[in-house]
Amino acid sequence: MGYALAAAARDAGATVTLVSGPTGLVSPPGVDIEHVETTEQMHAAVARHFQRCDCLIMAAAPADYRPKESAENKIKKSADARSLELTPTVDILRDMAGRKRP
Repeated sequence: MGYALAAAARDAGATVTLVSGPTGLVSPPGVDIEHVETTEQMHAAVARHFQRCDCLIMAAAPADYRPKESAENKIKKSADARSLELTPTVDILRDMAGRKRP
């Protein structure tokens, strides 16, 4: 949906920057694109572009949680049970709403 919205905004005459997570979609011609992989990277990219934009359209559903710790290498299987502790990610829309200019 984000790619279609970006193309529609471009077709309406807007200068468009699309911040995109991993996808197999082809970037719309005439649209600047910034590829990200994590919710934190998406937040940083949106924040970088936000102060220069007249309109922000958000169509992504980035992860609400991320692992509290990540392993550098594969965790070997063992007989012990494992648990995964999650921590919330930043709410990008809420953060941008707090940065709106008059």
